[in-house]
Amino acid sequence: MEKICVAVRVRPRISEDSFCGNFWKAEENRISLHKVHGTPLSAYSYAFDHIFDESSTNASVYDLLTKDIINAAVEGFNGTAFAYGQTSSGKTYTMNGSETDPGLIPRAVEDIFRKFR
Repeated sequence: MEKICVAVRVRPRISEDSFCGNFWKAEENRISLHKVHGTPLSAYSYAFDHIFDESSTNASVYDLLTKDIINAAVEGFNGTAFAYGQTSSGKTYTMNGSETDPGLIPRAVEDIFRKFR
C-alpha cells in the first residue's frame, strides 16, 4: 500500500501578512495568490490533495490524513506523517496542539493505546 498525500493547512491571518498588498486565497484543493482587488495571479496557483482553511481543527486534520496511517502502522505497515513549512506557519500547533484541540501526536498515541486495551 503506497500513498502520498500532500495537504496544506492555512493558519489564521496575521495583520502584517502581505505580499505587495496581495493575499493568498484557498478554494477547494487549490491555493492562489490574488491581487488586492481579487484577481488571481495565474502564475501563483497550486493544487494539493487537501486544503484546510483557517477554521479547521486538529481533529479534522487527524481524521482525514493521519488516522489511517496509525491504523496501518498498528497492523505492521510503515507510515509517516510530518509537518513541513516556514517558521511560524503552524507546524508545532498541528503536531502538538493545545489542551482544547490536541494535535496529531497526542491523538495518534491515544489511538495506539486504545487499540491495545
